[in-house]
Amino acid sequence: MGQSNGVKQSHPRMADPVCSIGASREEVLAVAKAVIGIHRDFGNRSNRKLARLKYVLDERGLEWFQSELASRLGTALQPPKPLSWSRQEDYLGWHRSRRRLFHGLRVISGA
Repeated sequence: MGQSNGVKQSHPRMADPVCSIGASREEVLAVAKAVIGIHRDFGNRSNRKLARLKYVLDERGLEWFQSELASRLGTALQPPKPLSWSRQEDYLGWHRSRRRLFHGLRVISGA
């Protein structure tokens, strides 16, 4: 969602679900390396403030990105699972964990 202040071409962008991956360490690392490689090969090198993966996705599209990722992984991607949240809490105040109490407090930054 970030953007660079003072750079008109920058803008926030919501994430897109790309695929589902297993929980094995090897699979997670392979996907991470492939995504980093795509960004390295197609990302903006002339302006650091525009060197973000979101701009590669904006320029080339999600379908292209999924195809490129599958190509680099050497396997078809599994469709992304629907996102769901099982609870909605802010953790402010006192709460009990398994063995102890903890207190969540809001830390205000800036002036």
